[in-house]
Amino acid sequence: MKRIFHYLLILCVAFSITGCFSLDPRESAAFDLSLNFRHFLLEKDITLFEIEELFGEPDAKSDGHPKVAISYIGGNFYWKNSEKNRKILESHIPRYFLENKDNFNKCLLIFGFSYDEVRNEYILNDVFCY
Repeated sequence: MKRIFHYLLILCVAFSITGCFSLDPRESAAFDLSLNFRHFLLEKDITLFEIEELFGEPDAKSDGHPKVAISYIGGNFYWKNSEKNRKILESHIPRYFLENKDNFNKCLLIFGFSYDEVRNEYILNDVFCY
């Protein structure tokens, strides 16, 4: 499972690099979603537990010490979440995604964490959406 997730992660990065120059509105919306979540979450030291509490149970989790990655596929971080958390997330999700449920179908949201030995927790260090 770890290998599959790592290959998926590499594939997503490759697609994002080659797709940066495209004018596809879905790709630019995914880039906006990444930026919005980065500004919202990377301001503070957010832990893995806090992300899972806010975004819900991840669809996939790569458990490699000292780095961990979790991913949400197809907007599950929004649609399978509590009403309270949806309201928090709505202020950081671009309108493109909120206009229609189908806009989330091709969304892949990945959070990367590094282990902090001082705090003895995994701390968020990267957000990626495609």
